[in-house]
Formats: sequence, C-alpha cells, structure tokens
Amino acid sequence: MYAVMRNGYRVGSYLVLVDTEGLRHAVRVTSILSVSDADLCQDTTIVVAAGRQIIVPASWETVMGWIGGTAEPEEPMPAEPAPRRDALPDSVLDIDEAALAG
Repeated sequence: MYAVMRNGYRVGSYLVLVDTEGLRHAVRVTSILSVSDADLCQDTTIVVAAGRQIIVPASWETVMGWIGGTAEPEEPMPAEPAPRRDALPDSVLDIDEAALAG
C-alpha cells in the first residue's frame, strides 16, 4: 500500500509542509511569521517560518486550517510537481527560430 502524499498536516506542535518542488519542511507552528496568497488564483500559499519562505500548493484557507488544527482531510497531492524550465531537456528548449519567423 502506498502512502498518500499530502501538502501539509500536523504532527504534535509541528506543521509538516510539502512545497511545490516536493521538499518536506517541518516547522513549529509557533515559528510561523506570516501566511499569504502566492497568486491571484488563491490556490498557492506562501508560509514564512523560521526564516524560510515555503511555497505550498494549497489554498490559504487550507493552510490556516492546518495551523489551527481544524483541517479537513484533503485531496492527494499531484504525483509529481510541474517540471521547472531549467530541468527540461535541451531538445525541448531548442526553438527553430526560422520556423517561427514564417
């Protein structure tokens, strides 16, 4: 049986967050300095804790529920985060400028 990857959950006095790159962060709830929307879609949140900025693919309301310990079970996190541009193979980044010109 495979574990379901979640974007965040509480473990005692810690909040475990999984950022947009799939890295896990465990921070004390009392070390959280701010929680902000990361974009206008309001589906990504920035958490500043212990001097680190953590970008979490979850709504502000969901993250606040984790912090307050009142969160409902959430949907599974996507299997893989979206690929970063610098992680794409060179063949994807090579653009035939002559073809674009017409």
